[in-house]
Amino acid sequence: MNILTVKDLNKTYSGQFDPAIKNITLAVKKGEIFGLVGESGSGKTTLLRIIAGLEDADSGSVRLLKEAITGPSRNLVPGHTHIRLVHQNFNLQPNISIRHNILYSLKGYDLQYQLDRLDKMIDLCDLSALQHKLPRQLSGGEMQRVALARALADEPMLLLLDEPFSNVDILRRQELKQEVSDIIRKSGTTAIFVTHDTTEALTLSDTIGVMRDGSLIQIGTPHHIYNQPATPYVASFFGNANIISISKLQPYLRIKQHASLFNKQDVVCIRAESIQICQETEADLTGKLKKVYYLGMYELWDVQIARNISLHLLHFQKTPPPEKLFLKIVWEQVHAFN
Repeated sequence: MNILTVKDLNKTYSGQFDPAIKNITLAVKKGEIFGLVGESGSGKTTLLRIIAGLEDADSGSVRLLKEAITGPSRNLVPGHTHIRLVHQNFNLQPNISIRHNILYSLKGYDLQYQLDRLDKMIDLCDLSALQHKLPRQLSGGEMQRVALARALADEPMLLLLDEPFSNVDILRRQELKQEVSDIIRKSGTTAIFVTHDTTEALTLSDTIGVMRDGSLIQIGTPHHIYNQPATPYVASFFGNANIISISKLQPYLRIKQHASLFNKQDVVCIRAESIQICQETEADLTGKLKKVYYLGMYELWDVQIARNISLHLLHFQKTPPPEKLFLKIVWEQVHAFN
């Protein structure tokens, strides 16, 4: 069942020629985590704010189940009672304890409900040792858990997170990603998060929407987005991708029949991990090593195939490269763009 439906959404800010978002249509299923990923200025935060009811759209519709979500021009208090947004800066009350920060979001509810939900959130977000501290006494990761507890306290139908890990120390970030994902999944809440980090999108999302220049250019599972990118841009945005036309590559192929899997006019994505060093008898291509990028567990090799053709491949063995490289392409993993 779709809990959120967005249809033909458009928004252009006053004084701007280019739209911030254009013709956005998407659906989010109940209980899923939906990652909106894109570069700065791609429109992802504008879309999130319109979904939250904090911005007006110029046209189109947003529905939470069957209820229309409208912006501040129609609502005295911006936002929606069943949607909660976790801001980049966490937006905690600085002069009250963590316990009272969570209770603050439960104002107006029955006292017993407030206390029950407070206890559940403290337990769910592992805040027992922190509940009497002030926000300034916490680390970025701890404040993120408090912001999450506060947002989930009154059981919203939809949770929105704007760049949730941008203010967290890099050493703590990976661990916190898993914690936040576990908290959201245990709560059963539907969530949409915005990020520019493709690794975050791939690791945390059930579904990913890729944005570019205000448009939603592909929606799919992490596996689908990575292995079947809709455009060369999506392929390059997610990992090391060699984008090349078959017609350009074919003259240098030692085993010509492999190219017959594709049309000559096809442009293909060959992932760096889909190129392997092999024996001469198995080789599709030969080349010379131009440059090595050391990345810790592995190296990224830039291999020159011809004067105007270079390919990237991943190399995991810490052995010196031979003068002449023989390369095998895993053709089953090569993706042709329509």
